[in-house]
Amino acid sequence: MVTEKVAIVIPALNEEAALHRLLAELPPNFAQWVIVVDNGSTDATAAIAQRSGAIVASEPLRGYGRACLKARSLLRGLSLHRRPVSGTGARSAARPG
Repeated sequence: MVTEKVAIVIPALNEEAALHRLLAELPPNFAQWVIVVDNGSTDATAAIAQRSGAIVASEPLRGYGRACLKARSLLRGLSLHRRPVSGTGARSAARPG
């Protein structure tokens, strides 16, 4: 049996208005990790992502590519150093650690 690992990566720059609704609409247990890469936001993007249970990474150097590379780097660490977290839903499956 093959266990697939799915990550949703959301590069975000000043997306507080849309991010809360987007994260709430993700189906439970759809992804093992939901990562929001805050790309230098000046609003509450990171706080909203964190309250929604997403893993939040910060990439102060703006750019879609830089945000995606930050997520890729984080995912490499998560894949090697996963630890279970109590709770339900996709966003509680693993945390960096």
